[in-house]
Amino acid sequence: MMTLLPVAAATLRRRRTAMAGSFVALALGVALIAAVGQLVTRVPDPVDPQAPSPAKLLQFMAGLTGLVAVFVVAGTFAFAVAQRRGETARLRAAGATPGQIRALILAESLLVGLAAAVAGAVLSPVPALLLASWLVSEKLAPAGFEPGFGAGPPLLAAVAGLAVALLGSFAAARRAGRVRPAEALAEAAVDGRVMTAGRWAWSLVYLLAAGGYAVSYLSMPAYQLRAPGMRGPDSKATWSLELDTMLIIGLALFAPLLVPPLVRAIALPLPLLRGSAGLLAGRSARASARRTISTATPVFLVVALTGSVVGAGLAFARARDLEARNIAAAPYVAAPANGAVLPPQTLQALRPRPGLVVATTASAMVTGLGVEPLSTDENAANPPVPYRALVVDGDLTAAWRLRVTSGTTADLRGATVAVSSELARAYGWKVGDRLNTRLPDGTPAALRLVATVRPTFELPEVILPGSALHRTVPPARAYLSERPAGPVPGAVVSRAGDGHDADAAAAAHFQRLTILAILGPALLYALIAVVNTLIMSTRDRLRDVAALNAVGATRRQVSRAVATETLLTVMTAALLALAVTAVTQAVTVRTINGSVLTGNARIPYDLPWTALGLSTLACLALAVASALLSLRPILRGTFPNATPRT
Repeated sequence: MMTLLPVAAATLRRRRTAMAGSFVALALGVALIAAVGQLVTRVPDPVDPQAPSPAKLLQFMAGLTGLVAVFVVAGTFAFAVAQRRGETARLRAAGATPGQIRALILAESLLVGLAAAVAGAVLSPVPALLLASWLVSEKLAPAGFEPGFGAGPPLLAAVAGLAVALLGSFAAARRAGRVRPAEALAEAAVDGRVMTAGRWAWSLVYLLAAGGYAVSYLSMPAYQLRAPGMRGPDSKATWSLELDTMLIIGLALFAPLLVPPLVRAIALPLPLLRGSAGLLAGRSARASARRTISTATPVFLVVALTGSVVGAGLAFARARDLEARNIAAAPYVAAPANGAVLPPQTLQALRPRPGLVVATTASAMVTGLGVEPLSTDENAANPPVPYRALVVDGDLTAAWRLRVTSGTTADLRGATVAVSSELARAYGWKVGDRLNTRLPDGTPAALRLVATVRPTFELPEVILPGSALHRTVPPARAYLSERPAGPVPGAVVSRAGDGHDADAAAAAHFQRLTILAILGPALLYALIAVVNTLIMSTRDRLRDVAALNAVGATRRQVSRAVATETLLTVMTAALLALAVTAVTQAVTVRTINGSVLTGNARIPYDLPWTALGLSTLACLALAVASALLSLRPILRGTFPNATPRT
């Protein structure tokens, strides 16, 4: 391969515009992965294992960046190899072996990857500082948090960038190696088969992996529930977003199979439009199948990811609000006007009225909940797991309508505890078991398990009576049977279930950040791919524009035909994305109504039309602008070979 590097460098100089998209995608990927590496070792993890983890969010963003970068690089090299099929055939006719052709393509990707790796590593401090500032602004890191700069993360990210470049170009190199010398004698005007056997295999493998991921989650064995991120309704929200992303990327691999027939169907009425632009656009889109597919695939990713991820996020946010109202038994709640706990004067003002305060709650941490004896070794291989607990003083059933799966919450008094059914299943706990723990003040205690309840968004998975603690914990909420006649000092009284809970608000906020982490890299790379494909296709339009000029077409007519073809491609991708979003949203709503919400609470099925419309319009504007701008040099005659090819 080393002997082919000069040849590859010369080829890249001639096609530097075509490879710009891969370079930008790889450089951004290396910079972002290096930035995440400089942050994850310093960002603090929450004490509660079930609390949102900024480090995991950053790692997920970096992983998705690398995955989508492979798509951009693979699409770029596949399109470039298709454009150079005649050139490759001439090399084969001149004596080049298939291995040399494959090595040439891999050498080109290696050079692009090296340049992008160096650029990304050098630029990595910029996204690192921006991400650190973002974490601080979103209250995921303390004030003054800064990345830890070092040579390790940029070096590892550069190696990852090279691996992505080689992986993305591998399939294109194999395809180039199969070009026959006889193909140098003629160059087809219509693209041939673009759904190769390798693409079939990867598509099926990816969809099977997504199906396996879904089945493994739905039939999860008990031991997997010991991972905090696998329990509770919020875990289902994360699972839904990840599954939607996997399905959409897997379906994007089927674009060569799905896009051409849909293009033909949508193009049927175009000849009825005034002028010849519609007819030309439909014929060109069908003839240049590879260009159409390469443009439609990233548009499909943009619209489908936006619709599915935003739709799932809105559905779970609606479910969270509905559940909060559905399980609220006390009609009103008093929350602190300032700070995290109610001041003493608040309870002094409420207590004199018997029956007004049905329960007060506080948040506390217990450690090492389990049937095994507590370990006193701080350096043990498996340190005790902390759990966030809800400490309740008063009548639990008067505050919430919880679905009890075993035992009874009426026995929740003294040295007792209630836990979520998923936590009990994870460790095999049964009602009546003695669970050893350390209370918030560090005192060891043995608590009798009296009830298991269905997990909810609103409450943590451990509930303790106030009488189980040796020291009183200042209350954070007071649940009321009626609204007080006058203002309550130091507190704000609102209807229960109206978003007063700070923990629920924090969880909803982190879910929005997760949506941003999914959409941000994916949309950025998909839009890069749209622009890159349309710029790369400029050379392919030379023949078409010259032929139209030969029959008397004006610049305006050519521009209108190109814009109409781009519109046809974008609308094809948007319709496919709408169909996929409809399916993923139906699965999400069914999951929520069947396994998250209880009783008669149900969220309706609807689609995020605003998100779908805005993402489609953004792709359309960007695609049309890119196509027309790349067409201008041809129309001005700046390309010396703008003549029909024979």
